[in-house]
Amino acid sequence: MACIKRCEKPNIISFQYVLSDMAKYYDVAFVKRFAEKFVVKAFEILPKSTMIIFNDTNVTQQYALRNPEEVKGREILDYLARKFWINYNIAVLKYYFPYNSDPSLCFGGAHSKCEIDMESVPEELKNYFEMWNQYRSAQLVLVKNADVSLV
Repeated sequence: MACIKRCEKPNIISFQYVLSDMAKYYDVAFVKRFAEKFVVKAFEILPKSTMIIFNDTNVTQQYALRNPEEVKGREILDYLARKFWINYNIAVLKYYFPYNSDPSLCFGGAHSKCEIDMESVPEELKNYFEMWNQYRSAQLVLVKNADVSLV
C-alpha cells in the first residue's frame, strides 16, 4: 500500500516472447502498432531512465525459409528499433544470443553467454516444464533519455 501512496512507478518493463505470441493470433501489422503505441505511452508516463526490454524469437535464415508461415519475433523488434532509432529521447540497444555460429542470427551486439545455469532449479520444475538450457532470443532494449513528449 505504501508504494501506491507514494506514486512510485516501474522503471523496467519486460516483454518475454509476447510479440511473437500475439502474432500467432493477430496480424503482424497490428502487433507492431500495439508495441509502438505501448512504448510511446509508457515513456510519456514513466520517468527518465525507464527501460522496456523485449526478448523474442531469433531463428536462423535456414529455419525461417523452412517455416515461412511462422512469425519471427526479431522482425517485429527490428521494426521497433528502426522506428525509434531516429528519436534522440530514446536509446535503442540491440543484442542477441549466439547459440550457434550462423551469421543470420546477428542482431546488434552478441551476449557472451548462452547457457542457462539450471543447478538451482528444483527437479520437480525441470520435470514438469519443458525448459531450455540456452538463451536463443533477440533482445531490444529501449531506454527513455529525457522527460519530454515523444509524439
